[in-house]
Amino acid sequence: MDKKYTYFFGCRFVFTLVFTTVLGVSEILGQESTSIRFYAHPGFDYFTNPSQNSSSPYFRGGPLVLFITSKINDKVSVAGELNMHYMATTGAEMELERMYIKYDYRNYLNFSVGRMYSPIGFWNVNYNFGLILQPNISRPRILNPTHDGGFIQTRDIGLQLGGDNIGKAGFFYRVLFSNGIGRNGGLLGVPYKLGSQLSYTFQLGIEPIEDLRISASGVLNDLPVGSLTQFDSPVPEAMKSTLLTASISHMSIDKKFEFIAEGYANTHDYSVQPDKTLNGAIVYMGYKVNSKVVPYLFAEFLDFPTNDAYYPAVNPYTNQSYSSSSEYNLGLRYRVNGNLVLKGELAALNQDQFGWSSGIKTQVAFGF
Repeated sequence: MDKKYTYFFGCRFVFTLVFTTVLGVSEILGQESTSIRFYAHPGFDYFTNPSQNSSSPYFRGGPLVLFITSKINDKVSVAGELNMHYMATTGAEMELERMYIKYDYRNYLNFSVGRMYSPIGFWNVNYNFGLILQPNISRPRILNPTHDGGFIQTRDIGLQLGGDNIGKAGFFYRVLFSNGIGRNGGLLGVPYKLGSQLSYTFQLGIEPIEDLRISASGVLNDLPVGSLTQFDSPVPEAMKSTLLTASISHMSIDKKFEFIAEGYANTHDYSVQPDKTLNGAIVYMGYKVNSKVVPYLFAEFLDFPTNDAYYPAVNPYTNQSYSSSSEYNLGLRYRVNGNLVLKGELAALNQDQFGWSSGIKTQVAFGF
């Protein structure tokens, strides 16, 4: 049997086993304490590029995402997120995005152990791969997994300490000790590879007004010679990878105006070669006309470093090369109900390699 089909049937078996186990656990714990949700978001894109004399209509099937949360008691909870999708280069894939257990000691101290999203900014922590919850259509490129064209590590396995709503300023913090950079974050492919050196992530922030969150985050990875990058290749030389993020957001179900603004700077500090820094920013602004209709603007900017030996010429998972880009999306979100959201966007994308492209994007995001 072809390896891709063998892997696909293996994924189906694992998924069935996990799902059956979860159903059994939910019976033991009580249905009211366990939530099992599935998310999907098919859509259609159409882009044209006059300078390349090309057009690309494209139906997106999207992944099927399983998200499970359970409250074991007043202080202990667990969460898991499983992402099932198909990739052109590797076939059927099943990825464990998150799986952790959390102990809430007090509002100023909690502990989480397992696989989780790195506490960088607002977007990465608050929106999973079930895009019914995300305000726009596409996940920001800078936060994409490596196999979707991303280039920083946004998830990791480790121990996190945190606290929320401390004092009048609503101070919050996160400190994550984790495995660090590994092959696509240590989750894609067999065998997967985890980081060989501990990584240190911190986030400090305040919430002076309800739902207004301001934070700064940092990630430090020390990569000696022989370490692997996310692309399954050795680092070009001993180096330090440092990611700094600043974020301000106001996302409220009660207020009309909503926004997210984040800036990123990912620096590769080499022992011999000149340092290289990737800079990026994302901006989202929306206005609730009523409880169902939200027009919005989403923009993303990437200043990609040239001649950084850390990155391959072509991403091995997407067969695409990296370049600086800017993207602008004018969208409309229509909330049919809590389980169904329709989105449409007019998009313009400028890439160093290909020039300007423009088009439309649509999405039917649902949960069940």
